[in-house]
Amino acid sequence: VSSRSHTLIVFYDATVGKRKLLKAVKKLKGTILYDYKNFNGIAASFPQNANINSVMATLRKVKGVLSVEQDKVLQLDSI
Repeated sequence: VSSRSHTLIVFYDATVGKRKLLKAVKKLKGTILYDYKNFNGIAASFPQNANINSVMATLRKVKGVLSVEQDKVLQLDSI
């Protein structure tokens, strides 16, 4: 049984910054899991009862947000 991930990876424009993004995450009852230092992005988790598609749509409208993707575990095929 696989469920849709409630962890999102969000990339933002460094010239705009992440202040509005962090405020939006808090408003949506999200938790910052990781603030990436090597590139402009964060990982945030949202409550299981949240409509994750709605959360993603809301975050995409935040000024400076470049992309919003669900976190996935990728498995490499072994030879």
